[in-house]
Amino acid sequence: MWAAYAVLITLLPSVAVATAVADFPRPAHTEHAKLARWLVHSAAWGTISAWDATNHRPVGGVASVSDGPPDNATGRLFFYMTPMDESTQLVTSYPSCSLTIAEAQLQPHGCGDTDPEDPTCARITVIGRMRSLDTAAETDAAAEALFSRHAAMRRWPSDHGFTFFELQVEEVHMLDWYGGMHVIPASEYYAANLLPPSTTGVEQQQRGQQAQWQQQRRLRRALRGTGSTAH
Repeated sequence: MWAAYAVLITLLPSVAVATAVADFPRPAHTEHAKLARWLVHSAAWGTISAWDATNHRPVGGVASVSDGPPDNATGRLFFYMTPMDESTQLVTSYPSCSLTIAEAQLQPHGCGDTDPEDPTCARITVIGRMRSLDTAAETDAAAEALFSRHAAMRRWPSDHGFTFFELQVEEVHMLDWYGGMHVIPASEYYAANLLPPSTTGVEQQQRGQQAQWQQQRRLRRALRGTGSTAH
């Protein structure tokens, strides 16, 4: 029954299962660490890729994530996972793993009509080590981050052994524009600060997003005109 419930939650729009984040402005594509932090804070979920040491193969799994309450972007990646989940089993036995988040998955607009694989539609793969949290300070921080964004977690079955985890970032691989991937060291990722939430509201954020999409379309048309396939 839990498996069916998990599938249902995965299929629902993130606005139905997660509290919307504050209106943090999207950083420019040249501000790689800040944009990575923005993606992390804006996302309600991501895909964990873990190593199955028994069968010698990688396995992916969707997990809800939060780096803090809607108005507090900390950059710390918290999870609430059950040992009944394959991803939990794998990261417990082999903690090195990654988390992938794409701008295209963000609600409500994502990357507009830009294809999710287009380089201007930002995506990150966070590489690090997953560990379970056991001190009161750590679990309190994780609970505040997760339950403020995923209220349904408070009602998840008490007999399923849910535990708080944190992915400790070692580096971030980002693609957010033409020209190839950028590697962001953990020190830069954690040191980056987002601008305060916009005081002019969501409408200004949406206008800025629309302007970015128009810039992307103009650039793609220019590239097609030169025969370039730059990524």
